[in-house]
Amino acid sequence: MKKFLTVVVSVAMVMAMAMGCGGGSKDPVQTDAPDDSTQTEATEVDSSSETETPDATGTPEVGDIGLGPVEANEEYKIGCSIAERDQFLSFLQDAIVSEALAIGLDITALDAGDDSNLQLQHVQSFVNQGYDAIIMNLVDAGTVTAMEEMAGDIPIIYVNRTPGVELTKGESVYIGSNENFSGRYQGEFLAEYFNAKGMTDVKAVLLRGGTSAHADSRSEEAMKALADGGINVDYVFDESAGWSRVKAFELVNQFLVDDPEFDCIISNNDEMAIGAISALEVNGIEPSSIPIVGIDATPQALAQMQDGALAFTVYQDADAQGINAVRATVMILNGDDVDTLVDIPFEPVTVENYQDFMK
Repeated sequence: MKKFLTVVVSVAMVMAMAMGCGGGSKDPVQTDAPDDSTQTEATEVDSSSETETPDATGTPEVGDIGLGPVEANEEYKIGCSIAERDQFLSFLQDAIVSEALAIGLDITALDAGDDSNLQLQHVQSFVNQGYDAIIMNLVDAGTVTAMEEMAGDIPIIYVNRTPGVELTKGESVYIGSNENFSGRYQGEFLAEYFNAKGMTDVKAVLLRGGTSAHADSRSEEAMKALADGGINVDYVFDESAGWSRVKAFELVNQFLVDDPEFDCIISNNDEMAIGAISALEVNGIEPSSIPIVGIDATPQALAQMQDGALAFTVYQDADAQGINAVRATVMILNGDDVDTLVDIPFEPVTVENYQDFMK
C-alpha cells in the first residue's frame, strides 16, 4: 500500500561554502544555507520499498536506547510538525518518517519554518482532518498550552525540544536528551584544555541558537562548567545565529574585521560551528589553532573533526529520538503503558572517538 508524506522543504541557497562530508555519510537534504521562504511539496512514499535509517557505528543500536519495537493495533494517522529543517532536524524528521512507514502508519510531516504561529496552524489542520496523534518538535514552548487546548483528546508526543510543562501519563510523552549535559560537556572539555595549557583567563566567542529554553540551557551549562573548572572567561562576542551556518559565518566574519583576540569558539550546534570555521578560513585563520566546540555530531561536523578544524562536539541521537517518538505514539494509541519521559543520552565526541559516530 502506498502512503503519502507531505514535507515542507526549505529552499534557496544564500551562499556556497566548501564543506565536505566524510565517512560515506548521506545527508537527507541540502542544508548549507536555507532562507526564510518555504514551499509545500507533496511526496508519495511507497512503504513497501526499502527504507534506510542511518545508524552510528560503534554506538548502541536504537533498540537498546529507550523503547523497544512496537506493532500498531490499527493503521493510525499521525501528524508531525518539525520546527525547521536544519541538518539535525532533517535527520530527526527522516527517522520519524522511516519508523512510521516501517510500522505501517500514515504519516504527514510539516516544516514550521521556525514560525510558532505556523506550527499552531499545523496542529489545527491535524485536528480538523481527524489525525489520531501529533508528534511535535516545538518552535516555542510558550505555545504548548494553546496546542493542547486545540488538540483536545488527540495526544501530542513531544520530541527533541521539551514542552516545559508537566505531562500526563498515557496522554503525552517527551522524547529527548537532557540539554544541560550537552553544554556541560562542552564546558568541561574546554576547562580541561585550558587548564592543561596553564590558561585560567581566556576570551571566548559564544554562538547561541536563539532565546529558547534549550538554547539557553546549552549556553548556561557551558559557561558554568568553565567557571567550575577554574576558567575565567571574557565573552568578547556573544550573539545568536539562529542555529544557522550561514548566519554564523556572517556574524563571525564581521567580528573578525577588527582582528580581535579570542581563545575559543563555543557553538550551540554544529551548523553554527561550521559557519564559524568557514569565517576563520576566509580570513586566513587556521581553525585548528583554537578549540571550536559544537553539538549534534552531524556527518559534516565529524568530517571537520577529521580534518582537525572542530575540536569537540556532542552526539545527539536523531535516529533514537525520532524512532522512539513514533514508538511512544503507537504505545499511547494502543493503550500501552509508557512513561512521560524517554531519555536519549548525549555522548561526548572527541578526536579519540569520533570515528565511532561516522555513518
